[in-house]
Amino acid sequence: MLSILIKQKAFTLIELLVVVAIIGILAAVGVVAYNGYTASAKASTAQSNHKLVSNYIQNELKKCDLGEANIMVNKNASLRCSGLSSASVIDYIVVSSYSPFSDLKNIYNPNSNQQHKSKGVRQHNSWVQNQNWLDSDVGTIWLAPKSNSEIHIRTCFKTSCSTSSNRIETMVYIE
Repeated sequence: MLSILIKQKAFTLIELLVVVAIIGILAAVGVVAYNGYTASAKASTAQSNHKLVSNYIQNELKKCDLGEANIMVNKNASLRCSGLSSASVIDYIVVSSYSPFSDLKNIYNPNSNQQHKSKGVRQHNSWVQNQNWLDSDVGTIWLAPKSNSEIHIRTCFKTSCSTSSNRIETMVYIE
């Protein structure tokens, strides 16, 4: 009888285990890096949203200084420049369905079942000098009347919100 030897080429069990271990290490490093990228993207988006709202309010109020009769015109709704107050501007931006920010979502809680947590712009009824910053406020843009002619805009863009470097505060004046 003639026997033919066929040499089979295959990986050993040790080689396969080494490859699986390497893939596991690379996946662990990738997940950590991905989480860091998403955290910094959320912080940047919250800062950008704060600047967007702040600049919008400042630009619209400047129209009054330039002689416009109405500002924040949207879908046949607007605010009159005469008799304008910080409370009326905040109500229009936060409460009105005509607000350009009615669809702005909190980047940290965009799909929350609790509407107040998913909403990107919210209001305080009054301005408080040393307002407590809660970590649950992260990503929310808060508007508060400091006086009849001052709007305080504040945003925590990264936890811990009690750390001053993790938040932005802007004051807008109605002239």
